[in-house]
Amino acid sequence: DYRKVAKLALGALSNLASCEENRVLFSKKDSATVLLDVARKFMQNENILEYAVGALSHLAVNDGCNEQLLRGGAVEALLLFLGEHREDLQVTSKCLVALRRVLRHAGGPSGD
Repeated sequence: DYRKVAKLALGALSNLASCEENRVLFSKKDSATVLLDVARKFMQNENILEYAVGALSHLAVNDGCNEQLLRGGAVEALLLFLGEHREDLQVTSKCLVALRRVLRHAGGPSGD
């Protein structure tokens, strides 16, 4: 069904986003914003959300992607995901890592 396809696709995107060369390509296509919208759409499915947040976390360390995430409301979305899934260790830990990366990278190279 479509949930399985979404999970597999997001897992593939997460793997692709772990490489800086791919993150540069993603940043040119506004992919971070689209991925954030997908995460919101599947917010109630923790299995899919876990993969979406993992991909967002990888993208957050790229300047262009991070700007897209900030403009798209990633901080608020990640906080919402944390609140909704506080009992799910995998989603919670991935959200915290992603939130940390978004905020740290937004502060510039020194993290300030």
